[in-house]
Amino acid sequence: MKFIAVDQDIPGRDWDIFKANIKDEIAKVWEFYQAGIVREQYFMPEMPGAVYILECENLDEAKKIIGELPLVKIGWAKFDIHTLAPFTHFDMLFTQEQK
Repeated sequence: MKFIAVDQDIPGRDWDIFKANIKDEIAKVWEFYQAGIVREQYFMPEMPGAVYILECENLDEAKKIIGELPLVKIGWAKFDIHTLAPFTHFDMLFTQEQK
């Protein structure tokens, strides 16, 4: 299953903590990428934060994986995680009565 993990904006984050831990964070994301867990990663230009597309068995596994990120472990980052499913509503274009 696919999941999207979106970094939440946490006001007052100490950016020195970020700088001290970012190499470990990137190394962990790379490990997950190589394992086929993190499929895509993005940054949000309108606010600081990352977005990850994960491939996991279930939501609990996705939460566990995100919880292993160093910045999450120390409380600097927090993610909203949502299940992604294929968009299957194209049939609405063809099944509604034409007016």
